[in-house]
Amino acid sequence: MLYRLVIRIIKSFLSLFADFSVVNKDKIPVVGPFIVACNHSTWLDTIFLPLAFSPQVIRFMVKQELINNRLFGWFFKGIYCFPVNRERPGSSSIKIPIALLKRGEIVAIMPTGTRDFDAALKQGVALIALKSRATIVPVVYKGPKTIGIKNLFKRAKVEIIFGDPITSGGYADYSSHDLLGQITDLLEKEINRLIR
Repeated sequence: MLYRLVIRIIKSFLSLFADFSVVNKDKIPVVGPFIVACNHSTWLDTIFLPLAFSPQVIRFMVKQELINNRLFGWFFKGIYCFPVNRERPGSSSIKIPIALLKRGEIVAIMPTGTRDFDAALKQGVALIALKSRATIVPVVYKGPKTIGIKNLFKRAKVEIIFGDPITSGGYADYSSHDLLGQITDLLEKEINRLIR
């Protein structure tokens, strides 16, 4: 399985450059389905996040240009990524992750939609959670924006920190007129709490 091979290679390679730790791993549900909602401030969060979940397999939502790339598309398909059209998001943007979640899988979505530490969260995660009744697991990456040769001599400190899950059973507690906004606000508050 390509996914597990890639995880083993990355884990061995990054151990030379990073002092990596996982905080609050006990907050991860034992089984899926659930949505992993992580801050997206650097490309490194998509590298360390699967390591934190190993041996569980997570499915990343990625821009469709990566899946359609003639040279690298096979790789992203092989590690179970699924596409989203960021320019013209349509029904498939929520249909695919909902179908995966209903099969009991784990789906990773960056709720800002782009690499921006200060960007506001979009409501896609909340909508997918409502439609699938899946739990949302807030996650934060804490570490450098890049890792290089200099870290061979002083390994960078990297943390993946898990927050309190937002369960589907709790959705009934929110007022129906602004359900998406309230769930998104709750997720944003938890991510901000973990970042501090």
